[in-house]
Amino acid sequence: MTTSKNDLRWRRTHEQIKQGFIKELTHQSFEQLTISSLIKTTQISRRAFYMHYADKYDLRAQLEEELVQQLKAAFDEDHQHFLQDLKNKQALWQQYSVLLTNVLTLINRERQLFRVLLSANGDAHFKQQLWKLVADEIDTRVNLYNAHFTDKLPRQYALVMIVDGLIGLIEAWLNNPHPESVEHFSQILTASQLIAPLNLLEEN
Repeated sequence: MTTSKNDLRWRRTHEQIKQGFIKELTHQSFEQLTISSLIKTTQISRRAFYMHYADKYDLRAQLEEELVQQLKAAFDEDHQHFLQDLKNKQALWQQYSVLLTNVLTLINRERQLFRVLLSANGDAHFKQQLWKLVADEIDTRVNLYNAHFTDKLPRQYALVMIVDGLIGLIEAWLNNPHPESVEHFSQILTASQLIAPLNLLEEN
């Protein structure tokens, strides 16, 4: 009998496996993870695991793909309400703030999974996927604005500065034992895009 992914039992088992995956990667690397340790942690049968995933690599790939697709959906939703008037800075920043809040809400909902996948025990490829996703989104938005990068920095370096800054701050937020609320951290991310490093310094 084929089990649908919308079936309650399937979704419950999927969530058990995901939570077990998170728990295992908090104290060991993915390379050390075994199916035996995972099913012991989740208290499901080996058969139940293999009904969902081919192996631990398939499990990781599917969990990562779910996160990436959710982020893409948030970006696509924002594109439907896109403002193109670069002169209307207030409206543009309001729209950017709404997008950040939506994306951070999604990330916060899957905070533990994002944290372990981005950790040393996780998957460097996942971070590369996120980097490309954010970089592509920036390019998309530049095109939607019918704009281009200025010559203050070569485009490839400007992109690195923006993307590394965003992902680095989000990682710090994920690892913060007392994280700010989504709304507060959205304000921090927005401010980070407006403040140059030297503006953060002042004389003693």
